[in-house]
Amino acid sequence: MTRRLFCAFAAVILVGYLASRPCLAADGASSDIKGTSTAPKVRTSGNYLLVESPYWTVRHNLQAGGSWDSITFKYGSGKNLLGGQVVGRIRCQDPRSKGEGGAGQYFYAENNDREPKVKVEDGPEGPVVTVEGQYQLAKAPAAGANMPQKLPVRFRRRYEYRQWGLVACELEILCDQPRNDVVEVIAANIVLRKGMTDALVRDNPDAGTMPDGTTAGKWLSLGTSRSTYMNGRVPLHMVVFEKGGEGLEFMPGSDLSKWEKSLVADQALGYYGIDRDWDNPENTLITLAPYCIAYRRNPIHIEGNYKLRYYIALPFIKDRATTGSPYMQCSANSRWLSDQQLETIAKSGIKLIRFHNDYAANAPFWHDGVYPPYDAAGMAELKRVINTTHRLGMKIIPYISVKELHPDAPEYAANHEAWGKQISSNFKELHTWAGSGEFGQLMCLESGWLDFRKKSIETILSDLPWDGLYFDWCTPHPCRNPDHMGGATHVDQDAFLDFMFWCRKRVGPDGIIMTHLSGLPQVVVENMADISLIFEDLSSMGRSIRSPLSFPVQCTFMPIAPRHICGWGRDKEEQRCAMLSLLQGHPTVPYSMQLASPMDQEPKGLTREFRLFGGVDFTQYRFARASDQAVTTDQKDVFGAIWYRQGEALVYLVNLGDGEAQGKAKFDAGLLMDPAIAGSDKALAVRPRGDKTVRTIPANQLKLEGMPYALKPMESALIQVDMAESR
Repeated sequence: MTRRLFCAFAAVILVGYLASRPCLAADGASSDIKGTSTAPKVRTSGNYLLVESPYWTVRHNLQAGGSWDSITFKYGSGKNLLGGQVVGRIRCQDPRSKGEGGAGQYFYAENNDREPKVKVEDGPEGPVVTVEGQYQLAKAPAAGANMPQKLPVRFRRRYEYRQWGLVACELEILCDQPRNDVVEVIAANIVLRKGMTDALVRDNPDAGTMPDGTTAGKWLSLGTSRSTYMNGRVPLHMVVFEKGGEGLEFMPGSDLSKWEKSLVADQALGYYGIDRDWDNPENTLITLAPYCIAYRRNPIHIEGNYKLRYYIALPFIKDRATTGSPYMQCSANSRWLSDQQLETIAKSGIKLIRFHNDYAANAPFWHDGVYPPYDAAGMAELKRVINTTHRLGMKIIPYISVKELHPDAPEYAANHEAWGKQISSNFKELHTWAGSGEFGQLMCLESGWLDFRKKSIETILSDLPWDGLYFDWCTPHPCRNPDHMGGATHVDQDAFLDFMFWCRKRVGPDGIIMTHLSGLPQVVVENMADISLIFEDLSSMGRSIRSPLSFPVQCTFMPIAPRHICGWGRDKEEQRCAMLSLLQGHPTVPYSMQLASPMDQEPKGLTREFRLFGGVDFTQYRFARASDQAVTTDQKDVFGAIWYRQGEALVYLVNLGDGEAQGKAKFDAGLLMDPAIAGSDKALAVRPRGDKTVRTIPANQLKLEGMPYALKPMESALIQVDMAESR
C-alpha cells in the first residue's frame, strides 16, 4: 500500500513503507538487538521527518532541504548532537559584483529550498529517505547582480538507514545547465555541538601516510586552534566525538575516484577538515568538500551529473554503567590444554577462550585460509578443547584474519594476484612476516576474496560448535590492484561492511563477535561487537600509565561496546597493567598471554586478578570505573572501582604504590540501596569476597568514614558489601 502525507511546505511520499516496524522492548532495547531488528522506523511530526532506532533519533527538516537538523541519543546526554543543519552547498564567483561577504561570491545551499520533494520507501535493510531539491541563495541577490537566486543545479540525497547504526548516503548533483563560475562544492558541512573533545582520522593513501596503507589512525585533540585537521584529499575515515560521550563517523564509499576526480581531473583540490565552526567557535565543523579553491577564486566548469557515496555511522550509545565487560578472556593454541588445565582456567574467573594460533615457529598452527587447520590428531584435540570448554561453562571463539591468506592455502597460488591488496606496480604483494615465516599476504575485499572469506567462515562455523568469531585486521584498507574497481585507487569499505554484516548475522543473536580495533575505532563495527580489543598500537606507552586516570582517549572513546586491553610489560609491570585495566573495566590480555596459555603465567600471579572475580556474572551489575571516582581512598596510589546492584556491591581496591597502604575507602551506599535508607544507620556486611569473616558498618558511614583496608605494595582486594540480614 502506498500512502502520501502532504505538509504545508513539502510533500512526503511513503512508498510501500509498512508501519509494522520492530517495536522497542520495555527497557528501550530492541527485543533481539543482535539479530535483525536494529533498523530504524520512520514517522512524520509536523514539518519534520523522524527516523528512530532503539538508540537514536535523526530529524529531517522538511522546510530546509530535508536536511538533518537534530540527532539525539536515547541513552546519551539528551542534547542535540548537531550545532546546525547538515547541508551541502555550491559557491559561485561573480567578479562583477560584491556578492555575499563582499568578495563576489554567492552561497547556494540545500537548506534554502523550502519545498523539497521527500520520498520514504522500504529498502532491503531498512527505510530509505530520498530528498530532491534545488541549490538556492538564502535571499535574492542584490540589484544589478548577474546571478540567479536559484541555481540551475539540483541535488538528490538518498539516505539508506541500514542495520547497526549505518546510514549509507548518496549525493547526486544534477546540472540542468552548465556553470563556469563554481569555486567550491561542499558535499556536507556537519556542525557538531559544543563539547566535542577528540577526533580520529585515517588519511588518504596519497596524503603522505605510510606507503603500505596499513597505518592506524591519528588521534587528535580538539583544542582551541582554528583548525584541527585539513587535507586536500578525502580521508578514509573520520570520527569526531566527546570523550566518553557522543559523536559520529564518516567514511567514503570504496571508489575514492568519485571524490578525488569527478569534479576536476586534478587531485587534492578538495577540502576535508575538522575546524572550529565559523559562526560559533564552541561548535565543531566537519567539512567534506570535493572541490574548494574558493579563496583563490579559481572557478571550474560543471555540467551533467555527479554522484558521491559515503557513510555516516551513528553510535549505539549506552548507559556507561552497563558497558563494562561481561567476560574475562584468555588465549589458547595448539599446545593443547588438558581437561584439568581447562578446569583450572574456568575456576579462575575466565569465561571466554580466544583460540589464537595464526603462527608458531616450531609447532603446528592454523594457516590463514586453510581448513581443516590440523591433521586428524590435531583436529581431535581441538574438538576436545571445545567440548571441555563448553562443559565447564565457558565459551570459545576462533581467531579469523579478515585480510590475510597464507601461501600454504590451496587457493593461494591461483588467486593471490587477483585478490591481493596492491600498493603500486612495484609493490604488488604485502606480506605480514613473523619470525622465519609469515601470517600471510594481505587481500582486498573488493575482489573474489570476499566470497572466499565468507565461504571459509561458513565451513569453520558449520564444522565445529564455536561460540562466535574473533576478527583481526578488522578494518578497510586502500588498494591499487588494477583488477579491482576499474583500476582506480580504492578502499574496500563497501565490501568490508558487507562482510561484517554477514558475519554478525551468521553467528546469530547469541554469538560473540570480538573485533581487534587497535588505533582503528569504527562506530558501526563496535555497534555490532560484543568486545572491542584495543591498545596494541599504543602498548609501548603502557609503562607511562601510572594510574587509571591516565589511559588515552581510545580506551574511553564512546560507551558502545566493552573494551579489552592488549597488555604491556613483563612480570611486575605486567601485573600493574592487569590491575590498572580492571580498575577501568577493561580486562587485559597480558602481553605474555596474548598468544600463550594462561597456565604458563600461573606462577607469576597474573591470573590472580581474574580469580578474584571467579563466578561473578558482570551482566547483573552496574559499574563505576576508577576514573569516575565513585570510590575514594586516603592514599594517592590506592584506587577503587565498584560493581553494584540492588542489595550488593563489589569494591575492587588496588595499591599501585611501592609501600604498604592503610586507609579507608568511601562510597555512597545509595548505589546498592534506596538513597533514603543509605542515609540511615542500617547495618551492611563487609568482607573480602569469599571470606567468612564479616564486619558490619552503618550505611551512612560508608560515605562519611568509609571501610578500612590494608594493602601491601602491588596488592589488590575485592570487598563484598551487602545487607547484613541477607546473610
